[in-house]
Amino acid sequence: MERILLYIDEKSRSKKTVDWVLKIAKVLKSRVYVLYLLYSQRIEDKAKRLKKRAEEIRSEMEEEGWSYLYKIEDEAFEREVKVSLFLEEGEAISLINSMVESYEIGMVVLGINSGIEIEKLIRESKASIAIIK
Repeated sequence: MERILLYIDEKSRSKKTVDWVLKIAKVLKSRVYVLYLLYSQRIEDKAKRLKKRAEEIRSEMEEEGWSYLYKIEDEAFEREVKVSLFLEEGEAISLINSMVESYEIGMVVLGINSGIEIEKLIRESKASIAIIK
């Protein structure tokens, strides 16, 4: 398996999941594509709750996302695992399936708390799915 996709969003930042993916990638000599997803609805909800502009919240959440992605990149570098980082906004399953197709991903890894409709992802994805508890 040459390519693994790790899916993350602001609610599913699990060190256990990241560690598992990096260990597997090291053994299999795989590249890890890390997708950090921002949900438009969560941005809007947070903006309303904090009485801020959505653009300001989006910018803050993007900064948090990139910060987390760079931490993963540093861990991967220490373990000699190749990574590619992506921060996107949109619908999770369609973005995952698009990346699986575009990058010929063999396995998608996500934490159990990711908030994705896991059964739908399993049915629709061409890649194997690993769910980390």
